[in-house]
Amino acid sequence: MKEILCIICLVLMGLSVAFIVYAVKKGKAKNQIIVGIVLALVFGITLLIFPIGLYQVETGEAVVLKSFGEAKESVHAGLHWRFWPRDNVEYYDLKTQEIREKFEAYSQDAQPMDAQLTIQFKVQSDKLLEINKVYGSLEVLKERIISIALEKAKVVLSRSSAMVIIETRSSLSNNVEEEMRKAVKNYYIDLTMVVVEDLSFNEAFENAVEQKMIAEQQKLQAEYDKATAIIKAEQELEVAKKQAEAEIEKAKGNAQAQIEVANAQAEEIKIKSIEIARMLGFTIDEDGNIDMTGKTSAEIKDISDYLKYIEYLRVWDGKLPTVVGGDSTTIYIPDPSK
Repeated sequence: MKEILCIICLVLMGLSVAFIVYAVKKGKAKNQIIVGIVLALVFGITLLIFPIGLYQVETGEAVVLKSFGEAKESVHAGLHWRFWPRDNVEYYDLKTQEIREKFEAYSQDAQPMDAQLTIQFKVQSDKLLEINKVYGSLEVLKERIISIALEKAKVVLSRSSAMVIIETRSSLSNNVEEEMRKAVKNYYIDLTMVVVEDLSFNEAFENAVEQKMIAEQQKLQAEYDKATAIIKAEQELEVAKKQAEAEIEKAKGNAQAQIEVANAQAEEIKIKSIEIARMLGFTIDEDGNIDMTGKTSAEIKDISDYLKYIEYLRVWDGKLPTVVGGDSTTIYIPDPSK
């Protein structure tokens, strides 16, 4: 736009000069020549003075217009003119400003650390006059913001021990940003982001932290192995308990079977005893008991010997009994229980 106005002034001035030359050649009246000269001078002066007073403000920028050094107004995007002998302009960037600063700090337990602080903010466009009057320029304001940010970051880091800082690293930036917002409320800016990054401790502390983490992992592994072993032992105990219960039940069953067999055998012997007793003339009462009244021990022994013989025949393996010779023939009947 500035260039277009310059071209227009230059064309008009050229036309004025051409008119003067034409008027002189044609012998025009003196007053016409004077008019042409005046026009040429006017356009020439305009060409020199007017473009110097023009200035352009881009989108995302603003200007503080100062008259004899005093801030008068803020001017936003567009083409503007100033009376340059009196007025001057100072440009302000309204886009997001970013500051990156490396710094050192100490934790509550005096562990040194290095970090980088990144801050993003925007200047409040309606407060440019106040910024210019208080700070003089945007650069001075930036320096002030950096000082506050570093101070607040160091304060936040000094509140916690090194291990706590490591464990709560994800919330560290939020804590610093919260403190920053409180501190810059009256600094005519809108804070958009505060990030603490690249946090690191000295090598000795880093090694100590690594060893601690390894020890904690080993402890967790040991606890896991212990829990696994306990579960396995409990499972094995439960299996053994079930097996023992099964063996007990089996033993109970075998014992019961043996009792029943013994009872059956006893009943069989009793029946045989009763039959033999009857054969030998013994009296049997209603309950199946043998009446031994009046019987000699020899007669009672006959029943016992006969029962032994019957039992021997039941389990006999087919071999002939041992025959012992003498004055009388004796047949040896072995005890079937032996």
